[in-house]
Amino acid sequence: MAAKKMEILRLYKQLLRESTKFSSYNFREYALMRVKDAFRENKNLTDPAALDKQIKEGYKNLAIIKRQVVIGHMFEPQRLVIEKQPFICQHPSIQIRVWSVSIIVWVVIEIQQASHQFRISCVDPRNGSLNIGDELTDDQSLLGDHGHIGNDHEDFTATAPFTNEWVVEIKGGADAAARLAEEMGFEIHGEVPNFRDFYRLHKSDHPRRQRAHASHLSRQLTDDVRVLWAEQQFAKRRQKRGYVPDYPPFETEESTTSQDNRPLIRVKRESSESDDVTLIRKKRSDMEMPSKSRRLFNDELWDNQWYMHDTRTIASLPRLDLNVLPVYDMGYTGRGVTVLVLDDGIEGSHTDIRNNYNAKISYDMNDDDRDPTPRYGKGAVNSHGTRCAGEIAMEANNKKCGVGVAFNVNIGGVRMLDGAVSDRVEASSLLYALEIVDIYSASWGPSDDGKTVEGPGRLVRQALLQGVTEGRKGKGAIYIWAAGNGGRVHDNCNCDGYVSSIYTLSIGSVSEQGDFPWYGEQCASTMAVTYSSGAYTDQKIATIDLNDTCTMDHTGTSAAAPLASGIIALALEANPNLTWRDVQHLVAWTSEYKPLEDNIEWQENAAGIRFNSRFGFGMMNAAKYVLAAMNWTSVPGKSICTTVSDSNLPVLFTNREWGAVTFESDGCAGTLNEVNYLEHVEVIVNIEYPVRGQLEIDLISPSGTRTQVLKPRSKDQSKLGFVNWPFMSVHTWGENPKGQWKLIATDVSSQKPNLLSGRIVNATLVLHGTSAMPEYRKHATRIYDDAFNQLSSRSHEATINNELDDEDQRLDISQLRSENPNLSWKDLIGVKLARHSSANAN
Repeated sequence: MAAKKMEILRLYKQLLRESTKFSSYNFREYALMRVKDAFRENKNLTDPAALDKQIKEGYKNLAIIKRQVVIGHMFEPQRLVIEKQPFICQHPSIQIRVWSVSIIVWVVIEIQQASHQFRISCVDPRNGSLNIGDELTDDQSLLGDHGHIGNDHEDFTATAPFTNEWVVEIKGGADAAARLAEEMGFEIHGEVPNFRDFYRLHKSDHPRRQRAHASHLSRQLTDDVRVLWAEQQFAKRRQKRGYVPDYPPFETEESTTSQDNRPLIRVKRESSESDDVTLIRKKRSDMEMPSKSRRLFNDELWDNQWYMHDTRTIASLPRLDLNVLPVYDMGYTGRGVTVLVLDDGIEGSHTDIRNNYNAKISYDMNDDDRDPTPRYGKGAVNSHGTRCAGEIAMEANNKKCGVGVAFNVNIGGVRMLDGAVSDRVEASSLLYALEIVDIYSASWGPSDDGKTVEGPGRLVRQALLQGVTEGRKGKGAIYIWAAGNGGRVHDNCNCDGYVSSIYTLSIGSVSEQGDFPWYGEQCASTMAVTYSSGAYTDQKIATIDLNDTCTMDHTGTSAAAPLASGIIALALEANPNLTWRDVQHLVAWTSEYKPLEDNIEWQENAAGIRFNSRFGFGMMNAAKYVLAAMNWTSVPGKSICTTVSDSNLPVLFTNREWGAVTFESDGCAGTLNEVNYLEHVEVIVNIEYPVRGQLEIDLISPSGTRTQVLKPRSKDQSKLGFVNWPFMSVHTWGENPKGQWKLIATDVSSQKPNLLSGRIVNATLVLHGTSAMPEYRKHATRIYDDAFNQLSSRSHEATINNELDDEDQRLDISQLRSENPNLSWKDLIGVKLARHSSANAN
C-alpha cells in the first residue's frame, strides 16, 4: 500500500513538473491547478483497486500532458496551420473542458484574419483531432468583444474572497436553468438583466465569503453539456482613496507599504487630499471677479466654480475654464439627456439635484433594491457618487451649492461600490436602464497602486460591447471613465483595461495652473482632460455633499470625468443623433492645446492632431465641442483590420538590448475591413519578462508617430509579464495605417548588474477606423485657434488695472492687443508687466 502511494506521489510530481513547461501562462496555471486538485481529491484513497486505477490514470495523464506540451509549442499562434474550415469548440464561447478529475482537455486558439473572418481551431489532446463546431463571424470575434485571454489579467483569485454566487450561461431559457439548478443543488436567482441566457445561481449551503475557489462546484457546472460558460463570482472590493491622511506628491517608504495580502479593490479616483484649515490659500474666488460672471447665477458656490467661467485675476494665469457660458447662451443646458453615475450611491433628495433626479434609472446593486441612497456613516465615507452627480446636475439659480455643467439634465445613480463588487455587479451596472440612459459616468477602477494589471471580466466586456451596440437606440451609450490617480507611484493607465477599452472615453485632469497634477497617470489611451485639484494650494471642485450640504473639496480624476460627462450631455441635447464614436471624434477634433502648451511632450501626428500622454488631445472646450456637434455628420461605419506580426517570433530581448517586432499592414485594402483613417489602435501582446515594471513599450506608426503604450512602473515587480494584453492608443487618430508598424520592448532600468532576458512571444495589431474619410475632415484640417487663450473681456483689463495703485502706471490692454494681435493673454500680460517694471526702474 505504501509503495503504491509513493508511486502516486512520484507521478503527481512528474505531472507538476511537466505542467510548468507550457509556453502559455494560462495553460501552465490551469494545468497546475488541475493536477493539484486531483492530488487533493485522491491522496486519501485506501482501496488497492482504486490506487491501481489512479496509478494507471496517472501515467495516462502524464503522456497526455507531455504530448500537449509539444502541441502547445507546435501550435503557437504565428505557426498554427489553419485547416480549410474554421472551427470553434463551443459556440459562442471558448471553453476549457474537463472529462475526469485529473485529465485536462486543452483548447489551442489561433486568431487571424482570413476571408474577413477570425478563425479559431480547437485541439482535443485525447485524440489530436479537431472538434467541428460553428464558424465565428466578425461580430462574435474575440477581438470584436475584447475577449482576449488575459484581459481579466492577474491571478486575483488567490486573494479575492469568493462568493456563493455563480453566473452560468445556458441555452434553453429559464426552465432549463431551473432544472440545472435543482439537479445540482443550486438556487436560481433569475436571469442577469440585459444578458440573455445568463443566470445567477446561489449555493445556500456554501459560505458567502471564502478565500478558496470552489473548483469542484465550478467543474460540476462546466462539465454539464447544457452549460456554455460558468464562473464563480469573487468580490472586487473597492478602496476609497479620498478619505486618507494627506501625503506629499512624492513617494515615501510609509506610503508605499505592500498591500499584497489585501483583497482586490475598486478604487474611487479621488485624490488623497484632506482639508487643513490652518493653511491659508489665496483663491481666485477671494479676489475681484468680472461683474458679468458674478451676476449670472445666484448659487452660493458659483463664484468658487473657477472652471466654469473665466475668472482670471492673476496676470500670469492662462485662461483655464470649460468655456461653458456660451453654450448656455445658445440655449443648451442638458435638458432631455440622461446621465447615470455608477458609484457608491446618490443622495437624490439633495436640494440641489432633487428636481433633476430620476428614480427610474437609479438602483442599488449592492443590496438589490431600487433605493441607491448612500450608506451614511461617520465622515464622508460614501459621498463620492453624490459629489460626482452634483458636478453634472446641480440646479441653477436656487441659491444652493453650485451650478452643474448640464444643470437641466436627468441624473441618476447606481449604488454598486459599497459592497462586494463582482464581474456581474459591474456588468449589470453598465447596462442598467440601457433603453433610457445616454451617458454612464464612472470614476473608479482597479487599484492605482503602480503594480496592478487588470481588465474587465467576461461579463463587463460583453456589457460594454452591448452598450455601444444597443444603447441609445443603436447609436451607442457613452461611457466616461476617470483615467486614474496612480501618478505618485508611477502607475500607467494602459494597465487598466477599463480605461484603455475602445468603448470608454478616458478623461484625465489638469490643475487650475494648467499643470499636470502629481497624481495624474500618463498613458496612450487618455482622450482629453478637464479640471480638478493640483498642488495642495490649488483650488478644487465645488459640488454637493451628503446630508444636503455643499463642498469645495472634490478632487482627483474622479472630479474631472463628471465635468466631461456634463459637456457631452450639452452636446447630445444639441444633436441627439451623435453616435458613441462621433462623441470620441469630437473630442479629438475640438480639444484645446493652447492653455496646456507649456507642458512638455506635446507631439503632432501625421493627421495634424496634437496629443500628449498626459492630456490626450487637450483640454475640453464646451462651446467649441457643442458648436461642432450641432451640424455634425456622423462618421462612416467602423472597420477592424487585424495583422499578425511578420517577425520571426518569439523575439528575444534582454535588459541590455531591446527587442522589436514589425507588422506589415495594407489596412486590409480591398476587403470589407479596410481601414484608411485610424481611430483606436490596439496591440495585443504576449510578453514574458522577469520584472514587468522595468519594461517600456513603444509603438511606431508607418508615418513615424511614436507612442508609449507602456511606461515603466517601479512598483511592479511581477514575473507574470503580459498575457494577451491589449495595449491601446489614440495617438495616431486620423492617420493612414498602411505601411510598417514597429513594436519595441525595452528594459529601461538604470541598475543592470545581472543579465535579465525575456521574449515577445506573439503580437497582433488591431486597427480600428473607417474606410472612407469622415465628413468633417473633408472641409478642413485640424486648426488650433489661439484666440481661446486670449483676453476675452474688457472686464479683465479693468480688474488688472485696479491692482495698480498709481493711475499713471495703468495700461490699456486693448492697445497692446491691437499692436500684437497674435499674442495670448499670458503674453500680453508679460508685455504689460515688462513695461510696468521698466517704468518703475526709471
